[in-house]
Amino acid sequence: MTAGPVSKNIQKLFFYEEPDRASFALDHTGTLGDFTLIPHLEGSIDHDPGKVFIDPGQGVHHIHDHREKIEGHKAWSLTFRTPLAPGETLAGDGVAAVAGPCAKLLKNVLGGVELGTGTTVATTWADGTSGELTSVAGLKAGMAIGFVLANRFYVREIKSVVGSVVTLKVALPSAPQATDVVYGGVTLFLTRNPRAFAQFLVIGEEEDDRYVFRGGFGTVQIELSLTGESEPMLTFTFEGRAWDYGEDAASDLSLLAFESEAYVNYSPIPDHVGEFIEQQVGTTALVATPVKQVGFTLNLENRAITDPSAEEGLRHWMRVRADTPTIQGSFMPSFYEDLTRQKRRDNRDDMYLAYAFGTTTLSGAVLLTASKVQYLASPPGENEGVGVETVEWEGRNDTDTVVALSADTDLAVSCFRIHIFR
Repeated sequence: MTAGPVSKNIQKLFFYEEPDRASFALDHTGTLGDFTLIPHLEGSIDHDPGKVFIDPGQGVHHIHDHREKIEGHKAWSLTFRTPLAPGETLAGDGVAAVAGPCAKLLKNVLGGVELGTGTTVATTWADGTSGELTSVAGLKAGMAIGFVLANRFYVREIKSVVGSVVTLKVALPSAPQATDVVYGGVTLFLTRNPRAFAQFLVIGEEEDDRYVFRGGFGTVQIELSLTGESEPMLTFTFEGRAWDYGEDAASDLSLLAFESEAYVNYSPIPDHVGEFIEQQVGTTALVATPVKQVGFTLNLENRAITDPSAEEGLRHWMRVRADTPTIQGSFMPSFYEDLTRQKRRDNRDDMYLAYAFGTTTLSGAVLLTASKVQYLASPPGENEGVGVETVEWEGRNDTDTVVALSADTDLAVSCFRIHIFR
């Protein structure tokens, strides 16, 4: 206990991934070095170390009396915001990509991660779509790779890997040249049955304002501004049942000195400089679209698997099918031009959407993709005096990425992916 009031917004947030169901909700604070310091947006942490109380319901014998409730299971919730940011390791030739704090959290929620390894172009490509790499170790269809062309950084998803030849989903603006560096990235994708869960430490400046939240599972929402006046943001919401006061953890958190710490592998960038691509599924010719608004909405639903023999009656969590599309969104082209998108809606064309921000290897880049979408609305309108249209879409699983039938297909069929470079 401190000798007076402290600022509530002076907090630290640490994350540890419980790697499998065997380690579900087990206190890991005995190894504090395994936790990752999360660069949360100041003031965004909202946590509740709660308990359920049950009204036993017996009758009372006085008009003003009330029943004492009995204690049910614990129940915690945690919400916070963190920038959708690259890290500090650029995976050039022979270098493996490293997952930073943002990628670790996204992997825990989405379920899948692949770490690419950089390489070089073996021979000059005939075009911007397909060619041979010196090595394809650590590269798979559904992942992404980056190229520097005319001093600008471009990232593209891989459609197929055959021998040492990769084919991209979307063509580059020019053909890569022999010996050019090919950069690897961190790919986050949806899996059918995520098996890793989340453990958090919320550390307040006040020694008695510290908690361990165990056995959590969560969702995430993405906010892109494209204004150049704010950064891309992720809002995470986690919940669980097992929690402890910091003083009751395997390592007594109330004894930790509250000192400044550096965020590791974290280098935020704005999202207003980039490239939005919309094109028909199965085509590779580059079709870049000027846009002023882009939105991706993930609809993930989790179900508690209960068991009275488990701590607080919770065995683990399960991802279940939601009533809404897993991925949906909208975009607003910079100006209204013609009937193309309305006719794509009418024809039920399958479209591929991608937005990349960050255009230099110094800053790094982030690529978000929706593998196959259907346009549902595209009404003409007005925005700031300019004629525009807002295209609303819903996504379905990828059918364009080429993998062997025997391969693990979660990466290949994922309806939504995030690729982080640097």
